Amino acid sequence: MTDTGVYPVLLAVDEDPAALARIDAELTRRYGTDYRVIAKTSPFGALAELETLRESGEPVALVLAADSVCA
Repeated sequence: MTDTGVYPVLLAVDEDPAALARIDAELTRRYGTDYRVIAKTSPFGALAELETLRESGEPVALVLAADSVCA
């Protein structure tokens, strides 16, 4: 948690819903007490989320994107 009381975000992006569910579950299990985990199946949805986070001043610690999302 930051000094402002906001948890930094871990954003995961994968177009495969099953893979994303596993990633989301693992990140939440391991880091959920210190970070807010957000999972998106669309690169466009992830970009919109990042824009919203930036506008609200929320910190983003990490973006994880599957190879298929980056291609």
